[in-house]
Amino acid sequence: MAALLDDEFSGTMSPETVRRSLSGACFTHKKTHRDKDYRNSILNKEKRRQYVVELYRQIGMGKSKSEERAVENNTTGKGKNIHVIACVSERGLEYHESRFVSFKAVDCNAFIERLLHHIAQSDDINEIVLVVDSAQCHYSVENIMRDDDFDAATILKLGPYSPMLNPIENVFSTYKSAVKCFLARNRAATRQVPPSSTIVEQRSRFLEIAADLILREVMTVKLCSSCSRHTAAYHVMVWMGLTCL
Repeated sequence: MAALLDDEFSGTMSPETVRRSLSGACFTHKKTHRDKDYRNSILNKEKRRQYVVELYRQIGMGKSKSEERAVENNTTGKGKNIHVIACVSERGLEYHESRFVSFKAVDCNAFIERLLHHIAQSDDINEIVLVVDSAQCHYSVENIMRDDDFDAATILKLGPYSPMLNPIENVFSTYKSAVKCFLARNRAATRQVPPSSTIVEQRSRFLEIAADLILREVMTVKLCSSCSRHTAAYHVMVWMGLTCL
């Protein structure tokens, strides 16, 4: 039939288009579905619309005196956050540190120097290829290569919006989930503050446990190797210039 239509109208008609048109013109014998004739009446539609409008109004708006801003005060932070800095490879966790203070470019360069010193104890520094993303703290990592001790190593920088090419992204995602579960299970313990201590110090102790023990438990050779293989699947797509989602 598609061929007949092509000859008749001097065009190209796919068999699937013909099938859909014929199926749409057919009637089948089905079991009846009983429905209320007023389910989608004009009145009910208007009531639904009013509900949605009121719902969003309650969510996004608040009451205040005339010429005064409606402000919703949030609670302050529960304490200091801990920074966990790590390096992984297909062999598992290579090196890591944790700290409560900020982590800037100078601190990042010092960390990478300690990392390279650590890895060079067991591997040839000429074979070391360090991959970093486009985070702000990584903007001056090339300066490390000027040192004679590290000039044999290689540093590769990922382009922006390229987490699919960085295996540590999935590794840290698994680690963060484990930390959240650990803190949720020990929520009561974090609130049992010992004498001569504060809740911030008590919470910091549990964060230190999460930054060390849980990190070693989660970042196994199996997980790191799996994430590396998953990342390699995108290499062909990047090489061919395809879109990576």
